[in-house]
Amino acid sequence: MQFLLIKEREEKGIKLLFGKVKEEIINNNNVLIIPINKQNTISKSIIKKTIKRIKEINANRIILSPNLNKIDILKQEIMFHKIELVEGAFLFKMLLNIVLDYICKNANKKVQNLNVSILTNNLDAISKQIIIDIAKRVKHLNIVTNRQKEFEDIEEYLLEEMGIIIKLSHTIDKNSNIIINLDLNLEELNKYSIPFKSIIINIKENIKINSKRFNGININNYAIEIPTQYKIKGFEDKLIYETIIVNKNYKEVIEQIKKDNIRIKNLIGERGIIKEQEFSKW
Repeated sequence: MQFLLIKEREEKGIKLLFGKVKEEIINNNNVLIIPINKQNTISKSIIKKTIKRIKEINANRIILSPNLNKIDILKQEIMFHKIELVEGAFLFKMLLNIVLDYICKNANKKVQNLNVSILTNNLDAISKQIIIDIAKRVKHLNIVTNRQKEFEDIEEYLLEEMGIIIKLSHTIDKNSNIIINLDLNLEELNKYSIPFKSIIINIKENIKINSKRFNGININNYAIEIPTQYKIKGFEDKLIYETIIVNKNYKEVIEQIKKDNIRIKNLIGERGIIKEQEFSKW
């Protein structure tokens, strides 16, 4: 089994402590239903039963309902057992060009005029292709990394094959109006001097910008519209869609996204949904 859905049912008293982990099939997908209370509390025995059942049915990817996603002790236990939680970061990365289009549309700007800094210390095959595709679209691209040697091949490829000049650097270009943080954590990102009016897109995890001077937009999450046939009631569309594309290569994913006409519903910052008009002030 590739992935398993887990949602909650409300219980109290003895059923909250020692209730059953129930199962059902929704749209041909296996779903575990576990007891919690109104305060999103879950017992250790229920967590233990849940982990045991996950292993029994050999699930290697888990999608939690929105309520269960708020229960850190459950998420930590799942990850402790080396079971992958689907959280939407892979899809977010694959949607970057659509995110840039969404931002520019609402800001009344053109993608080809953007000055972009990409922050990354990991050059995998997908990151390499994303860098190439963004370099072809924007005015200036700056790669901020502490592993510059690893990125020299892509710098050379873009120059010799496409005539595109990118910059490898240890610092964020002060003229960057878009900063794409592919894989830096909170501590790593906050070491950098960040242009105070820039837009930051954090792919891997939610990050709060510590600088008091920062007056831009800090994007930590997103919501998308997906075709009706993929939707599963009680679960986030982005998580369901990620399971559809996660085993495909870069080209196949981009083609699938275009075929399904995936679009950004909204982008989410530290204080919730970022209103479209906020981008017009940028």
